[in-house]
Amino acid sequence: MLRTINLLIAIVVLGLPLIAYGKTPEQADDSQYCAKLSHLYDRYVGRSEGSSAVGTTPDVDGGVAVAECRAGNATAAIPTLERLLSDAGFTLPSRH
Repeated sequence: MLRTINLLIAIVVLGLPLIAYGKTPEQADDSQYCAKLSHLYDRYVGRSEGSSAVGTTPDVDGGVAVAECRAGNATAAIPTLERLLSDAGFTLPSRH
């Protein structure tokens, strides 16, 4: 059992860089842009569970979008993050 778990961990750790190399330049740009949006959202708009802000509720859509972005699904995350940041009065960062 332990041997199987170690093998799975090795496959994941060694396989992740290979997945990254398989991205097109456009996908890499989307991933970087999504990371910028997620950072802005997390820092200024979203609220983590440990935040001391009273009376505010985390935005589920924002949390899902940040999670999608971190999982590599920038296409699904970008429109939501752009909308939430724009609605909060932020100027969106440049895409490149």
